[in-house]
Amino acid sequence: MVTWFQQIVDHCGFDRESVLIATSYLDRFLMTKSGVPALHNKNTFQLVAMTCLYIAIKLFEPEVINPAIVSFLSENLYSEKQITEMEMVILSALQWRVQPPTALAFVRHFLALVDMDDTSRGIITKLRPS
Repeated sequence: MVTWFQQIVDHCGFDRESVLIATSYLDRFLMTKSGVPALHNKNTFQLVAMTCLYIAIKLFEPEVINPAIVSFLSENLYSEKQITEMEMVILSALQWRVQPPTALAFVRHFLALVDMDDTSRGIITKLRPS
């Protein structure tokens, strides 16, 4: 799923950090009671994973993708309604804790505390994994 997340994010020009956040949502959701069915059913797992990416993009990207696009990406296996309903299930199971720490967030915070010139800071903050 992570490879698929990366392909979608790269194709749409979104930040790769959205993949990390979506994966965090997915992992955390699967550890809840609400996530157990996804562990035993491939279709449910796929719906959950796609919805986690949808939530991450919705919260952290400047442009939001429509649930219709997510439905299209699933080759219409899941409807817009199923995606939005799963969104609520996931958010409820995560107790709306959707601001996970990421390595990149830590680096940004760390760099804010370090005394360095603007040129060095600019070079470091532009580094991104490819």
